[in-house]
Amino acid sequence: MKRISSFLFFSVLFISLNGCNPLSYFNRSAPPAPLPTAIPTPPPVSITAPVVTPPPATPPVVITNNAVSLVGDYSVRGTNPGGRSNYKGSVNITAGEEPNAYKIHWQVGTIYEGIGKLEGNSLNVKWGTPTAPVGTVIYTLEPGGVLKGIWYTNKNPNALGSEILTPR
Repeated sequence: MKRISSFLFFSVLFISLNGCNPLSYFNRSAPPAPLPTAIPTPPPVSITAPVVTPPPATPPVVITNNAVSLVGDYSVRGTNPGGRSNYKGSVNITAGEEPNAYKIHWQVGTIYEGIGKLEGNSLNVKWGTPTAPVGTVIYTLEPGGVLKGIWYTNKNPNALGSEILTPR
């Protein structure tokens, strides 16, 4: 019995190894398929981006000089250059001597005077104390008559302050 079991064990082992022999693949009658030498390139894909039309630009608020008058009293809120401090007060605007020219009078703790010209929706004002020029403020006329401005002094034109004039 010992001989038969040994014979079966070795026979199964031989058959298993022969069937699983990796070299037996190459000893078959048909040659294996050749390995590819290069990876085929897929055909180009055309990607078409959808055409997006931007919405039409909203034109800036342009009020013709004939239809607007800046004359009147305003509340003012502002920030000094560098955001160092805030201020508030009042502003009075009167008509200047030339067309579209205005005189501006600020009371913000200190009294300042200015002369400006309205061109389109931009009011450019040179301002100072009653005895000396100090700087420039450029306002943009917004809906409702609000004037939003950026200002600087002649001594430091790179340090900007901001200001909002709201009609009373």
